[in-house]
Amino acid sequence: RKMTKRETGISNLQRIGIGLVLSIVAMGAAALVEVKRKRVANDVEMHSSMGGHPLPITFLWIAIQYALLGSADLFTLAGTLEFFFTEAPSSMRSLATSLSWASLAVGYYLSSVIVAVVNGASRRGPDHKGWLS
Repeated sequence: RKMTKRETGISNLQRIGIGLVLSIVAMGAAALVEVKRKRVANDVEMHSSMGGHPLPITFLWIAIQYALLGSADLFTLAGTLEFFFTEAPSSMRSLATSLSWASLAVGYYLSSVIVAVVNGASRRGPDHKGWLS
């Protein structure tokens, strides 16, 4: 607040931008964790045919990406809601906010559809569940 001389600290669009950058960083962290997980699986010669044996890797590796994604959602969603509340005319605030939530819901729904399509396309026979399941 001292640096920006704004009551809210940073602007709403800056807050949204920080959230989007954190989302990109989180996806990069997820990719690095997946590389690490696959390397550990190859080192101990574990394959998907071995059943439900856990990998010798701590779950804290994924905590990094979840912390980044949580922070990204915090910045993005809070910035979006505050942006619509402060910038929209008073008669349009509830509509703008509800459209924001509706677009988020559509995005979550589409991600579920993509997962289902990828699983269906990568299924090899009745015993194989698919790439993502």
